[in-house]
Amino acid sequence: MDANTQYDKHAEERKMLAGELYTGADPYLDQLRKEAQEKTAKLGLIRNEPEKYKQAIRELLGSVGDDEAIIESPAHIDYGCNTHVGKRFQMNVRCTILDSARVDIGDDVLFGPGVQVYTAEHPVDPAERLVGLEMARPIKIGSNVWVGGGAIILPGVTIGNGVTIGAGEGNTPAKQSRDLTGKSITGGNLNIQQRQREAKKRLARLTLVRHNPEEYQQAIREIFGSVGDDQAVIESPVYLDFGYSIHVGKRFRMHAMCVILDSARVEIGDNVVLGPAVQVYTPQHPVDPALRLTRVYHAYPVKIGNNVVVGSSAIILPGVTIGNGVTIGAGAVVTKDVPDNVVV
Repeated sequence: MDANTQYDKHAEERKMLAGELYTGADPYLDQLRKEAQEKTAKLGLIRNEPEKYKQAIRELLGSVGDDEAIIESPAHIDYGCNTHVGKRFQMNVRCTILDSARVDIGDDVLFGPGVQVYTAEHPVDPAERLVGLEMARPIKIGSNVWVGGGAIILPGVTIGNGVTIGAGEGNTPAKQSRDLTGKSITGGNLNIQQRQREAKKRLARLTLVRHNPEEYQQAIREIFGSVGDDQAVIESPVYLDFGYSIHVGKRFRMHAMCVILDSARVEIGDNVVLGPAVQVYTPQHPVDPALRLTRVYHAYPVKIGNNVVVGSSAIILPGVTIGNGVTIGAGAVVTKDVPDNVVV
């Protein structure tokens, strides 16, 4: 650089926000990402301190429509300042927003666990990738939208009002896969929120007693509704809504980053292995946007048989029954019952 040329630290940021090729490893952009990571990590530490929590969300995001926004930890947001959310925004655990370009999210938007929103993309030309060039295109999500767990929203996408994105979908509105009957639950219920906080405390204890076998097994028994033996393994971190609605058999093993939303009963047989980042859902928000605004949703039980292996990042949807001896492949989305001894 010429001695008379003044360094412009915002140059790559301007290119990024303008949709031009930019250097992702730029020092100033790296600093912004580190600051966002620190702010995001802080949310988990002050989740039970309402005033500090609301302020932390405002400090993380570019703008927030009200003080009812919820971002459940763990989460990852690249910059935060480029993400703008409306009123009553809720983002469940393990979500990712790569907001290299602007992300606009309307009112009453719900993200299920593991939702991924990407504005950033790498060039198709390998030569451009080798020199570290990236690009970004903005994303806009309308109001009263439900994005199901594990869904991925790609760069440049605009989603209208009242849309439902199915679990594991890529920008594709969901269709109901089956008729189900189940119990109704009101989101925001204080008793439910208290039980979820208690579950988080019990899960946090697992890491502390992982190498003390007796305390570890006792901690697992305090988390689940019932456990078949003293050989259960839960690798942290994981997320369970309540825990006590989950009943596991003998020799159960759950790898790290799994999510079980047990608003309804979850029964898991003997010799079941859940791979990393598996997601099991019993709650289901209404497809009708008008009903979603009432914050009432339904939950349908899930049953998993004996000798089942569920591959990493697979998603099991509400009301599903999986038979004995089944193998669920990595990344599969299970929308209907699975008979015995098949591979999905």
